[in-house]
Amino acid sequence: MGGETAGQVLALPLVARRRLLGALLVVRPAEDAYAAQDVGVLLDLARRAALAIDNARLYQERTAIAQALQAWLLPPELPSAAELDVGARYVAAGAGNEVGGDFYDVFRLSDGGWGVAIGDVCGKGAEAAAITGLARDVLRLLLRRGTAPAQALRELNEAILELGERGRFCTAAAATLHVDGDGLTVCLSVAGHPPPVRLAAGLTELVGAGGSLLGVMPDVELEDAQLRLEAGDGLVFYTDGVTERRRGALMLGEEGLLRILRGAHGLPADAVAGLVEREVTAFAREASRDDLALLVVRATGAPPA
Repeated sequence: MGGETAGQVLALPLVARRRLLGALLVVRPAEDAYAAQDVGVLLDLARRAALAIDNARLYQERTAIAQALQAWLLPPELPSAAELDVGARYVAAGAGNEVGGDFYDVFRLSDGGWGVAIGDVCGKGAEAAAITGLARDVLRLLLRRGTAPAQALRELNEAILELGERGRFCTAAAATLHVDGDGLTVCLSVAGHPPPVRLAAGLTELVGAGGSLLGVMPDVELEDAQLRLEAGDGLVFYTDGVTERRRGALMLGEEGLLRILRGAHGLPADAVAGLVEREVTAFAREASRDDLALLVVRATGAPPA
């Protein structure tokens, strides 16, 4: 345009990890020439900017991969059935760029019943995700074949030990549910995992013996417990991100969870899961340091469709 003088343009490459990301353009008036030290400062600025941009790109990619993998380790959707009401929650701790070791699963059995599994693998990241996927798939396969929950957990223990040093210890609970009149008969086994809570009319209690951790010793002590859910009764499965929620030195604990669930009998499964999530989150101001997984199953009293 008339009366204007062209300025000086300095184009600096944005290179990080041997990859050209773009260019940094710096413009100065024509009468204000670049000194040698100016170029050096701008080159350093371009290098730092390129590294920051590339770090942000890598972080975004890592987060997307972690979220996609985490979603793959959980059921894509909860089943719907006349006789069974299901609700669940999963809340990842931290920035969400690492895969957690918590998982839950609920699925149809070959005999028409239902299988339920929940677990917590030690640690985070790709190695924990590998064990998480193994645990979920082994339990799903064995329970569908008619294997009792305790035996399914024993075989999962063997599968983890066969991995050698790549294996990690894990806690888990597995159960089968079958229609029995207007309720459900439950066969439950717990392997070092927090015991589920049964919600019955006028009763809120922990059920299932503790059992051994998986992936530590070849011989594990596990047993099947039998119980019944009447119409409206439910079972709340959870990981230790619930009971180990802390407010300073105070921990929510199993008693805190039981307090939350008193009076929840008869609520839809999703409402129970939402109640626990809200109360656990509100227990402390600081962010949780552990993932939270919840799975609620409830007998509706309706006959199978």
